[in-house]
Amino acid sequence: MAGGLFDGPTGVWDTVLNWTTGVPVTGDLASVPASQVNDVIGPTGANQNVDLDIFETHPEYRGDVGSSGSPIILASSLVHAKGSGSFFFKTSKNGGSNFVTDEVRIETSSPSTRVEIGSDAGDVNSNIERVNIHRGHGILVGDIRFSATSVVVLSSLVGDEATCKIVQSADTLPDYKQIRGRGEIDNLVTRLAILGGTCIKDVNAANIIDVYPGGNLVYNHAAIATDVTVCRVHTGATLDLNQNGRIKVFDLTYRYRGATIHYTPAIHTLNIIDLDRES
Repeated sequence: MAGGLFDGPTGVWDTVLNWTTGVPVTGDLASVPASQVNDVIGPTGANQNVDLDIFETHPEYRGDVGSSGSPIILASSLVHAKGSGSFFFKTSKNGGSNFVTDEVRIETSSPSTRVEIGSDAGDVNSNIERVNIHRGHGILVGDIRFSATSVVVLSSLVGDEATCKIVQSADTLPDYKQIRGRGEIDNLVTRLAILGGTCIKDVNAANIIDVYPGGNLVYNHAAIATDVTVCRVHTGATLDLNQNGRIKVFDLTYRYRGATIHYTPAIHTLNIIDLDRES
């Protein structure tokens, strides 16, 4: 067993003396404690080829993990970002066919903390299954690779403490769920479920949409027929299409009693079916 606490004199991942039990290998727990005063640099080279059990930062750790030009690159069953510094992470499958990051959990000590998530440039297949954002600003970049069952969940602990940005060039996401917080989701999404907070969709389609009580979806994408196959606006939910003048065509829209849809019939074709109550 290697890894343990990353509490040595420098922030270089590959330096043995920085770890209580040596540089982490596959199956290890790697933890950055509050006492670490340096930024985390690396892993680099061959040490990218690990599939950790857990990689985590302590809530009182103030340093950065990686940088925008040099993120940490590894795989882990759980990556748990809890500190107050910026966190730049790319999951890597290069070390083996089973090197998949099962979950990235963002629960930083500050709502404004930036956590950037991507996939190693050498990876072709999917290598990240789940992203849970509870506090902090999660950004999913264009090289991220999802599987057929991948999900991103935005669930702010309080108010708008959690925000999510998925760039338009990111991989197609099968499932986006927003329970609370604010999302800007610009990539192609198969199913978009807004249960609370505000979600803005400026670019690319969402094929299946559900907006639930307390949820607000601002759909600005210029949708053509077959983009949105089904949209359900449930009681107490809001769908807003009037923030720009783009033409939007939805194949089928269910509007439940008490739902609100802001649209302009002259430029929006929704094929609305009104329903009295949830079945």
